[in-house]
Amino acid sequence: MAIRTIHVGLGTIGQAILRATVSSGIATPVAGVDPAHAGESLAAFTGGPSEAVVQPDLAAALGHPADVAIVSTASAVPDLMATLRPLIASGCNVVSTCEKLCYPWLETPELATEIDDLAHRHGVTVVGTGINPGFLLDALPVFLRRPVVSVRAVRATRTVNTARRRRQLQEKTGAGLAPEEFARKAAEGSIGHVGLAESAALVCRGLGWPVPETIDVRLEPVIADQPVMSEIGTVEAGMVRGQVQTVQLAGPEGQSLSLRLLMALGETDEADEILIDGDPPVHARLIGGVFGDTATAGCTANIIPQVVAARPGLLTVLDLPLC
Repeated sequence: MAIRTIHVGLGTIGQAILRATVSSGIATPVAGVDPAHAGESLAAFTGGPSEAVVQPDLAAALGHPADVAIVSTASAVPDLMATLRPLIASGCNVVSTCEKLCYPWLETPELATEIDDLAHRHGVTVVGTGINPGFLLDALPVFLRRPVVSVRAVRATRTVNTARRRRQLQEKTGAGLAPEEFARKAAEGSIGHVGLAESAALVCRGLGWPVPETIDVRLEPVIADQPVMSEIGTVEAGMVRGQVQTVQLAGPEGQSLSLRLLMALGETDEADEILIDGDPPVHARLIGGVFGDTATAGCTANIIPQVVAARPGLLTVLDLPLC
């Protein structure tokens, strides 16, 4: 029997996930939820036949029985709760691209407990996933650690040329801002990639290290030294062309964890790289990097069958099989 899905949030990423679930044959969508597209057929997004329609709200969509809801609406767990509670109560499993849901015990432990309790009560599984967090800087380093007898250090980096990415990401990473404006927005939390702290927490858990109660993420601007073209216009020399975020943690016996995320216009050496200093050492470099938007759709779609088969509760990507 085909897995039935409800797709909550049909922005750029939500639409990509919808297409991936259909084109791969993983699931059959029964409804969408997005006020901006209410009344439209899902066929308009998938390019294939579909009788499913986008509903104006979740209550209307829940009239269509489903096995899994794909939620692509928010980055913070508190903003997701009004959607999660009715979905779980209806007996629907949930897969979400909410970055903070990848490891919600870090910043919202009380909500994590509530979600887990509700999921157990109604016999469903809830998982946060994506390419980053959810794979490149957390699940992949944990997997690559498997042949290492003893780990001394883990270093994972991701370098992205945001000129190849959507305008929303360019703006989120501060492109086009004056350095002073970047500093102000960074202080108020309105710019910057979300989820690096959650990736660090996942790596700690996967390595068997204690997860710190708080994880500090350092956010700094990348300044253009020459004009750079982008969807937001020309970024002149001296203006911000992106951001670099870093996390540095110590392990329980002198080990270290270092995560670095560089996302900026004009980066010429895109790559995802993981180095594990240990016995034996492991060094993996994904030349060109993994294209985030498409990969997020893949990570989300491909995890759906695993979630349906998983035990109830609030889980992480580390709790599920690799494939």
